[in-house]
Amino acid sequence: IQETLAGFDDGETIYSALGVRQATPIRTVFGKNIGNQTHWKRRGVHGAELEKIRDEYVSILDRETTRKSRRRLVISAESIWTLGPDVKESLVAYFSERGLRVTVVCYVREFQGYTASWFQQMIKGGGGPNAAPKVNLRRRLEVFRKNPLVDRLVVREFARDKLKNGCVVQDFCDLIAIRPKQVVTTNEGLSSSALKLLYHFNQSGPLSDGDRRLKVARNAMVRKIAEAYQGDKPDKQLFGHLVPSWEDDYRYLKETFDIQLTPPDLSNSHGSLEDFLADLSDVDMGPLDDLLLKSDVDPSGFGSATHKMSILYYSILAGFGTKKSKADRRWHHLGRYFNAR
Repeated sequence: IQETLAGFDDGETIYSALGVRQATPIRTVFGKNIGNQTHWKRRGVHGAELEKIRDEYVSILDRETTRKSRRRLVISAESIWTLGPDVKESLVAYFSERGLRVTVVCYVREFQGYTASWFQQMIKGGGGPNAAPKVNLRRRLEVFRKNPLVDRLVVREFARDKLKNGCVVQDFCDLIAIRPKQVVTTNEGLSSSALKLLYHFNQSGPLSDGDRRLKVARNAMVRKIAEAYQGDKPDKQLFGHLVPSWEDDYRYLKETFDIQLTPPDLSNSHGSLEDFLADLSDVDMGPLDDLLLKSDVDPSGFGSATHKMSILYYSILAGFGTKKSKADRRWHHLGRYFNAR
C-alpha cells in the first residue's frame, strides 16, 4: 500500500508527504517521550536534532490538513494500532479539530501467519528467537470503535480469498475509490536461507545500533541478502510456540466485526525453531560469496557463514566512512532520512 501510494495525488486524494512509510513520523508527532523511541535511539538521534525532525513532521501535517484544494488525506502507518489509547485519542483529535472526518482502516490476519511475519521483522532488526508478539485486538481497536470523533472503523481480513483480486493493495484502493497509476506488490518475507543467515549474523553480537550509519548499513545488508536469497519461505508452524493468546481476540473479531480467523495450528510438527535456524546445511554460500566479491572482498578468507555475513556488513559500513560519500549525504535529504528503517 505504501509503495503504491507514495506521491499519490489525483486532485482529490493525496498520500501524506511524511514519507513512504509513515509509522515513525506518526509516532514522533503524537507519541510520548520520543527520545526513548527505539527507532531514534538506534540511530543515535536525540535532543535538538530530534526536535527539529518532529517540527518538520508537524509542519507537513499542518500544511496538509489545512489544504483546501484536496478532499482527502491518506496516512498509512502499520504500527498506529500499537500506540497507547491516549496517543490514539490525540491522533484522532488532531484531525477532527481541523474539520476532517476520520476513517480508520485495519487489516487483521490469522495469528500464526502474523507471528511468522513479526518474527522475521525482529530478525531483520537484530532481535533473537525467543521474543513473542503481543496483540490484544480488543484493547487496540476499541479506542477507535468507541471514539465519537471516529467517523468510521473498517476492519478487514488479510487473506487472499477475502481481498479484491487476492491483493491487499487493490483491496484498499477499491475501498477508498482511488486508481493509482501502478499497483506495487511486494513480498517482504524472507526465504528460509536468508532468515538463517541473518539469524547467525545476529548471534555474533554485531554493533548495529546507536548511530544512523550502523542502522543504514544493517538495512542495506538485509536488503542484499533478501534479494540474493529467493526461494522457499519457512513453514509458519515453526513459529507455533510464539503465537500469542488468541482465543479472546478471535472471539472479539467474530462478535464485533463478523470476522472468523483460522485458529493457529500449534502442533509444532516441524521441530524446534532454533534448531531450524541453526542448521546451515541447506544454505548455498554461492550468493553470499558473490555479494562479497562485489564488495571487493575475497570470500575464501572467511570460513564460516557468520564471518562472511560480518565482513559483508562491515564492508557496507565502510562505505559510510567519509562525509563526501553518497551514503552519508543521503542523511541530509529529509525524505530519505525518514524512510530508513
